[in-house]
Amino acid sequence: MGETCKLQEVQCITAPCNPVPTCVPIENPPPEPVCAKKCPKNERCQINSVDNSLYCLSPCATYHSKSLGSEFESEGRSEPPPEPPSPPEIVAIADLLDEVYAEPKQRRMHYTMKKKRHALIATQGLSQRETATSQKIPRWTLTSWRKSEDDIFAFKGSEKTLSRAPGRREIIPFSAMLVTFMKETRRESLPLTASLMAAKNWKTW
Repeated sequence: MGETCKLQEVQCITAPCNPVPTCVPIENPPPEPVCAKKCPKNERCQINSVDNSLYCLSPCATYHSKSLGSEFESEGRSEPPPEPPSPPEIVAIADLLDEVYAEPKQRRMHYTMKKKRHALIATQGLSQRETATSQKIPRWTLTSWRKSEDDIFAFKGSEKTLSRAPGRREIIPFSAMLVTFMKETRRESLPLTASLMAAKNWKTW
């Protein structure tokens, strides 16, 4: 399988699956291993690198494994670089990073009329800074409450409301009578419908 070219001091290797001989320089060539059993034709004795045992191997198998490995390596080298992201993708990535790493927005606090009255009563005689520290309320909020203190205490609506606005205007002019009628009808366990309420109390409406 291998013959030594003494004049050129190279070793010419020829395999059946690779008819072109390959000559490589000889640098202290190791002794050729000898198997206990004579290898068949077109096979040569090889050394197992794990346990240093000897076995017969066809040179075609070695050649194919080396050629396939070189093909994979060449494919790995020739793989084109990934395409750069498009402008919309860049904008989307930038927005996502800003959303993840941005500071959380402070939630705006809403105070009921009951909370406003309690804070104004509890902080009478205190300075604005002391009031803000004790009640944990921003100073500009306390300033606006103190300016409209009379209106806050004069408000006659629900204490759970968040503002002194009049609210939604009344659409049904007989809302109080309608509520009374609904309660009485529920007590009598009658079916409560809009047509029944309109026919009983306000036929013209």
